[in-house]
Amino acid sequence: MDYRVAVFRRAENRLVFVKFAYSGYAIAPDGRLMRGGRECNTQDRRQRRFYEINHKLPKTDRLGRDLYERDIVFDSRFGTLSTVLWNPSGCAFVLATKNRGFTIKYRYCDFRDSVELVGNEYQNILNQITAKGMTK
Repeated sequence: MDYRVAVFRRAENRLVFVKFAYSGYAIAPDGRLMRGGRECNTQDRRQRRFYEINHKLPKTDRLGRDLYERDIVFDSRFGTLSTVLWNPSGCAFVLATKNRGFTIKYRYCDFRDSVELVGNEYQNILNQITAKGMTK
């Protein structure tokens, strides 16, 4: 499978990340996410269950680990944390780095040998990494 599914559930007034699913789902030709012949909610975040598709990058990090959209990587060349995003206008994956309130986007293929997977957006990893002393 060239994607993973982030599964969320509604708890009071917010969505809570539950898990990543790497199998059991299919993407229909029209782009809908399906499981067991039923459509999964990928549009309305107000519903009890919500699903988000994270596509897999065609290349790995410097340690050979798979990377997906919404993963957080550390770039050893610049000492920065970045989020892996899909840029539809450029038809490419990019690393989005926040610097002084601005988001700077770099093409992933330019930095593949210097990035290392450290976590993902869903598991509140940024607070843990910042506490350990890495640059935000």
